[in-house]
Amino acid sequence: MWLLICWIVFGIACCYIAKNKGRNPKTWAILGFWGGIFALIAILILPSIQINNFNNNYNVQKYNPNCYNQKSIYCSNCGMKNDVNDTFCSNCGTILK
Repeated sequence: MWLLICWIVFGIACCYIAKNKGRNPKTWAILGFWGGIFALIAILILPSIQINNFNNNYNVQKYNPNCYNQKSIYCSNCGMKNDVNDTFCSNCGTILK
């Protein structure tokens, strides 16, 4: 009986820590139940998973068909706003003309 309670406690602890670190809590609950203290040590050592949305890291002006400006041209590859006289996109290097 005591062993079953320990297994459940380790499973719940691993699940909670895994959820806070961005890892799959169900998988770590099972690993905690079967692995006990070893799974708990493993999840404590593992780093947190950081999901970076790199689209938010770039300040790129996307093409807006409702806003037409004769002094600008938009890249067909990345959507960056460029000067009409530019031959190449200043962001990705694609030929504009």
